Amino acid sequence: MRTQIILVISMLLATLCIGQNKTQSEAITYDSTLASKLGADQFGMKEYVMVMLKKGPVTINDASEKNKIIKEHMKSVDDWTKEGKVVFSGPLVNGDDMQWMVVFEVKTTDEAQALINTDPGVTAGIFSTDMHLWYGPAALQEVSPLNKALEKKNFL
Repeated sequence: MRTQIILVISMLLATLCIGQNKTQSEAITYDSTLASKLGADQFGMKEYVMVMLKKGPVTINDASEKNKIIKEHMKSVDDWTKEGKVVFSGPLVNGDDMQWMVVFEVKTTDEAQALINTDPGVTAGIFSTDMHLWYGPAALQEVSPLNKALEKKNFL
């Protein structure tokens, strides 16, 4: 089940980055400067660390307390995004055990683990982590800044 979820998410993320109509894609040519800036390999891809946040061992029944922790979690992810350490993140709809996905653009899994261990949802125990190295489109780094232009309202 976990493998299927990761496969589906990977395909969706790839679609975000390459989902263009034929006319647009024919006009796009290789840009060595952009590829270098984004750390792309010869296939336009790079390695990321994908962290799946699963239901943790702690259940918080007080809605106000749980919402406070989730808001603090979202603030942490927003801060990491502004620092260039997170390129993509969001909750999973009907994810059952899997609750949230965070894609880190860091050098090592240890660095991602150190960051996610400070997440308020993880420290409160409502999330546990499942970490994977993921080979995805280097252009994914451009999605978060682009998405800001589409946000009518910020979650925070």
